[in-house]
Order: sequence, then structure tokens, then C-alpha cells
Amino acid sequence: MRILAVDDDPSILMLLDHALGMSDHHDVTLAFSAREALDAIERDEVDFDCFLIDIQMPEIDGIHLTQVIRQTPGYERHPILMLTAMHDKSYLDRAFRAGATDYVSKPFDFRELQSRIFDAQGLAVEKARSVCRIDRARNIKWSHGVAGDTGPDQVIDHGGADGLIAYGEFDNYVLELARRPQCNASVVALKIADPTLGHSESSLREFSSMLREVIICINASLPNLMSSISYRGNGTVLCVMDRYLNAPKEMIESEINARFLDISTGANIAKLRVFLGDPVPLKADSDAGVLEVLWQATNSVEKRFVSKKEIATISKRVLNRNLLSDEQHRLERKAYKSVMKDILSDMNDDHWIRKLYNRASR
Repeated sequence: MRILAVDDDPSILMLLDHALGMSDHHDVTLAFSAREALDAIERDEVDFDCFLIDIQMPEIDGIHLTQVIRQTPGYERHPILMLTAMHDKSYLDRAFRAGATDYVSKPFDFRELQSRIFDAQGLAVEKARSVCRIDRARNIKWSHGVAGDTGPDQVIDHGGADGLIAYGEFDNYVLELARRPQCNASVVALKIADPTLGHSESSLREFSSMLREVIICINASLPNLMSSISYRGNGTVLCVMDRYLNAPKEMIESEINARFLDISTGANIAKLRVFLGDPVPLKADSDAGVLEVLWQATNSVEKRFVSKKEIATISKRVLNRNLLSDEQHRLERKAYKSVMKDILSDMNDDHWIRKLYNRASR
């Protein structure tokens, strides 16, 4: 993997070069400023596979550099990991809106950094596969009022002024946010659906336009409340709120739908509704716990979507794993992987090995 590491601190770059260069899998290029990094990108005939970027640098900071890289043809989906000592939430928000893949706080553990690079590369591969799937199927199928699954990152542009964050990057954003001791955020899910609809189709362009209109309505109904928003597929949107809802959920849901009806374009939009779930505090003591928060938020809006005639079967629907949404299944799988990663990490730790040795020696 060809890695471009960018930092104005020579000692950090030397450490990165030494730690990552020990692996046969990494070829590390060093840049001491954003301008050096851009020169390296323009000069090299072979593309870089991954970027490690410090935020605070003179002239051009790491966030601006990330924006430029994302606008460079061929680098729209390459992993960009921010390596920074900046702990203020505003830097976290700006970095992910600019297109960062992950955010690693200094001082960092190099074994953990290797793992995060590997995960980011896997996310990039999945994005590429998603593009291929979308190229084969340009329409979105609706079944029983719910939009069919498609590559969420292809429905919307990642980043952007409206605060949209790409699918996998949103997971990383929430995980990093939850690690901060002063985190007072909560997560809420919304679902765009048509309870009266049977089977239908809409073009990807139509659906993307509709989604952008919904995001506008969400931000207008909850001004200065949303710090990040991500489309998750199947008409589900997850949002991180800096503060709790300032009005009853039903009132906010009605306001979002009223605004949506006013600004919506397209013949088939009128019957669509936006359902709002319950906010879930972003409080957890592990990565798996954070993913459980996202699951709970998604589960809340899934139950909200059930029509009146189905209310009697809500509990059966929630308990039946076959009826869980695609997003809930994905979050469960990722939480399981997170738990296994923690277990294996502990088992590789010298302290853990010494404990096992002492136990065996008794």
C-alpha cells in the first residue's frame, strides 16, 4: 500500500516512516506541508492508496488539503485518516464533512493505527463494489413503501455544505465522538417511506433529489441542532444532535413533513412521509456499545414506521430477526466484529499473556 503521510512535525513523520515502513505491505512517502503533499500527488505516476494527514499545518491546513484531495480525479474514495492532537469537536465535524475517512487522536498507538488503516482500506474496497452495483442498476425499487437497498454513498455526495457524511465514515465519526469524555450528543433516526405504496421504481437521480429536499427540511425544522447526517439505505437517515429535541417528537415530525410537502418536486413525492424516531443518548463504554446506540435509534424509527393496522404485531416484528432492517443487521455484524477485535487485541497484549502464563504455572 502506497501511503502519503503529511505533517509539519518531523518527529511524527519519522515515527510513522519507521513504524509503517517495517511492514512489507507499506511504501511510505513523507510530506512536511500540504503544498509538498499536493506536489507529490501531481508528480507521482502511481496513485497513492492512503493518506495520513495532520490537521494543524501552516498555510494550508489538513482539512483544506482533504477537500482538495477529494476533488482530485481518482481520489474521491481513497482512505484519508486525520492524525491530530486537536480534540475540539469543531475539528472533528469539519474533518468528516471535508471527506475524512477516520480520525485518530494523538498520541496514537501504532498497532491501533495499522488496524485503522486496514479498516479504512476495506471501506474503500466496499465503496468501489458499491459503485459497480449502482452502475448495473440505476433505478431504486420500492417494496411495501420502503426504498430498496442500494449503495448509500452513491445516493448522495459525501461531505458537502448540508452536513452529509458518507456511510462508513459516519460510523467512524460517531465512534470518535463517543470517546470524548464531554460528549453530550444523541442519535436520532428518520425514515422516508410511503405506507400506501406497493411496488414501484424511481431513478437514482429522482431519489437523490428527494433525499436532498428531506435533508433541507430536517435542518430547517431543527436549526443549529444537527452536527452530522448520513443516509444509511432503505430510506433511513441517521443524525447526530448536539442537544436534545426542543419540542415533542410528533410536532417536529409534522413540521418536517409540512416543509417537505411545500418544497418537494416530482409527481410521486406527495405520498411520501418522513418518520422520526426517539433520540438515543450517545453514551457507551465500548465501540460495540456505540454501535448498539445506532441500532436502538434505527429500531425506534422502524417501529414508528409500522402502520396502525400493524401495531399489534410490532413486538413480533422486532423480535423476529428476519424482519430487522438491513441497517440493523449490518450494525449487529459490525458490533460483533468490534467485540472480537477487542478480545483478540487483549489476547495479543503482553500483560494478558503474562497473566495466562502465571495462571498455567500455578
